[in-house]
Amino acid sequence: MFEKLKFFKIKKDDEIQPEVNLNSEIYEQFKVFRLPLILIQLLVLLGTLGYFALENYSLMQAFFQTTYTMTATGFGALNESQFGPISIFLTSILMFFGAGIIAFSVAILVSVVNKGTLTRLIKEKGMIYKIARLKDHYVICYHNEYTIELSKQFRSAQIPFVVVDNDPSFEEEAIKHKYPYYIIGDPHTNLAMLKTHLSSARGVVALSKILPVNVALMVSVRLFEKELKRKPYYIIASAHSDEGLEKLKKLGADMVVSPTKLMAQRVSAMAVRPDMENILERF
Repeated sequence: MFEKLKFFKIKKDDEIQPEVNLNSEIYEQFKVFRLPLILIQLLVLLGTLGYFALENYSLMQAFFQTTYTMTATGFGALNESQFGPISIFLTSILMFFGAGIIAFSVAILVSVVNKGTLTRLIKEKGMIYKIARLKDHYVICYHNEYTIELSKQFRSAQIPFVVVDNDPSFEEEAIKHKYPYYIIGDPHTNLAMLKTHLSSARGVVALSKILPVNVALMVSVRLFEKELKRKPYYIIASAHSDEGLEKLKKLGADMVVSPTKLMAQRVSAMAVRPDMENILERF
């Protein structure tokens, strides 16, 4: 069982170096908290200095009085019963504005969580970090029924792979079909290639059912390959017509698979030799 969980080729921890950093995007999500944090600091400063000046408090006592007044966590620890009119007014201001700022902060937090952007970015950052440990893996582009079956075969053969698709709901499908590594994005973009750690990959599998999409992907991969000045990627593509098959071969695909032809050949072989079914099941 333990061996099955470790079949992916990975780099050592000290070699991990993701090619995409999402820290700036994550930081952007926290910018909405700047205003409430500034207001809290100003209110704490005002309250601390006010109690320090008005009451016989040390700075620590003034700070303590301010914080539990703002958060309405209770009274009686210090000298509230001996407050003068100005101190009572200051306490009322701190309670009123403290409750308002806390409610404002909670509303912002709920809004950020409901949008889901921050959660998505944190999860994606973790996924990119895991993918950065892969080496000699395959990048499977576009999710469909072929991808589902191919992922099963790759897992069985212990071939590491990353699946990338631009469908916003792709994450649900990836989890459903137990893809160990996946990225949501347009496969032909440089950003997706960096996120899938294509620089360390062995090859690319283009499984779109639309020929122009596979063509665009192949061109993008070859250009990326030239930029890196590395050995050629092994590219496997699918085509649903003879014309598409020839076109992809001419453009530099190492292997072009026609699902229609494969099915026809298999059915034909089984019709001629029914006893071949068990053998064909292995391929």
